[in-house]
Amino acid sequence: MYKLNRRVTVRRYEATQNEIGGLVAVQTGAWSKWAEVQDRTGNVSRSSDQDQWQYDHVVVMRYEPTRQTRSNDVIFYENVPMRINSIQIRNEGAKSWEYIQCSKIDENINNDAPMDTDTIKVYNYVGDGSTNTFSDALLEGKQAFGIFKDGIQYVIITSGTPTGKQALFDSAAGSVEFEYTIESGEVVTIMYY
Repeated sequence: MYKLNRRVTVRRYEATQNEIGGLVAVQTGAWSKWAEVQDRTGNVSRSSDQDQWQYDHVVVMRYEPTRQTRSNDVIFYENVPMRINSIQIRNEGAKSWEYIQCSKIDENINNDAPMDTDTIKVYNYVGDGSTNTFSDALLEGKQAFGIFKDGIQYVIITSGTPTGKQALFDSAAGSVEFEYTIESGEVVTIMYY
């Protein structure tokens, strides 16, 4: 029998477009449940030259047909988000249990990286063929981590003059500058937090 002695929160998100055309996660539901949370394993992996610590957990909750946990929901345990890897419905006599395997990424390893729950934003700018730079107050004080021009990714620099496939991002001014003119109809996409 399971010991349901831990409180977890299940949050459901859906993607929606914001006022500038980017996709943002919007919470559409949340509920708390009693659960048993079992630590399983922890390991480190190296991705894009950064260490990432991944911890695997098993969360066991009573199965509720009217409020089923989905694989794209996010479970929060001790205020830490956990991504769901798999869900099984296990029957033991008259009772049914959700047996959920999930992983969390330790935010303290790289605490300046954005969390994907609400902080990542997308900004789109459509060029008019008259300039190689633009600015917007929405970008002031933000950190850009991806700049694309018609789908081609540019290397972000924060000082100097951009050349080739470089984009100069000035966080204080909320501006982006390229070496060449942004052509009429050309779309510049900025991912930021």
